[in-house]
Amino acid sequence: MRFLGEALKSILYTYSVLSPLELSGGDFIGLTVRNKTMGKALPDITLDATLTKIATSVTMSICSAEPANFAGIAAVTLGATTMVPGDGNDFNLANGDVSGRKVSPVQKAGVIITTAGTATHLVLDDGVDLIAVTTTVSQAFALSDPVTIPTWDIELRDPI
Repeated sequence: MRFLGEALKSILYTYSVLSPLELSGGDFIGLTVRNKTMGKALPDITLDATLTKIATSVTMSICSAEPANFAGIAAVTLGATTMVPGDGNDFNLANGDVSGRKVSPVQKAGVIITTAGTATHLVLDDGVDLIAVTTTVSQAFALSDPVTIPTWDIELRDPI
C-alpha cells in the first residue's frame, strides 16, 4: 500500500506524532506512535474470511507439479475427488495448532489415479479458480491405483 500523497507524508513528519515506517521502495508497513510500535491483531473473523474462501473448493486434485493457475490443473492432475464445500462438510474450521485459525480438508479414501505419475502436490479449486496448493510426499502411482488423501491443514497464524 502506498502513501496517499506527499501531503499526508508531510503531515506525518511535521507533527512527529506518527512517523511512517517504509521499505526501501516506499511501501508503507506500519506506524510508530511516539516511538512505540502499534499493536498487531487479526481477529478470528478476519482469518476465517480467508479460510472460508478455501472451504468453497469443490475439487481436490493429486498433481505431479504445481499448476500456475486454474487452467493448468488439468495438465498435471493424476487423480481428483469431489469436495462438499463449507465448514462442517468436507472442510473443518478450527483454532490453529500453533495460533490463529485453520481449515482442514477431510480425509478422502478411494481416490482413483486416472493418469500414472509421481504425486508432489495437492490442489484445491472451486471450479473457476485455483484456491490452494500444498506439497505432499513424492510418491509414484500407477493407473487405477486407489489413494487415500489424509486430512491436512492450512493454518493462518496470529501476527507476531
